[in-house]
Amino acid sequence: LKYLRALLDEFQNPLLVAAAYNSGEHRIYEYGGIPPFKETVGYVAKVVNYQLGLAMPSARTMTRAAAPAAIADAGDDGNAGVIAVKKTGKFVGGVMHF
Repeated sequence: LKYLRALLDEFQNPLLVAAAYNSGEHRIYEYGGIPPFKETVGYVAKVVNYQLGLAMPSARTMTRAAAPAAIADAGDDGNAGVIAVKKTGKFVGGVMHF
């Protein structure tokens, strides 16, 4: 729990905390947000779905129409699909204040 508290104090964003826990703090800074690794994005999705009480769809129950769209090409900067770090809000007592 101390490590999670340290990550929360550092990033002040629960999504970035989950991503840093999974991929390492240096990856958050390297990519300027959640790194576009399948494992990390999937982990963050599982954490968010758990917090919201949502079940993850299984591959068998997911229809083609419900499948997520592919991420667009990265383009010149290589940052497509990266959620950027923004220090506009403050996470206090489990609530994000903007």
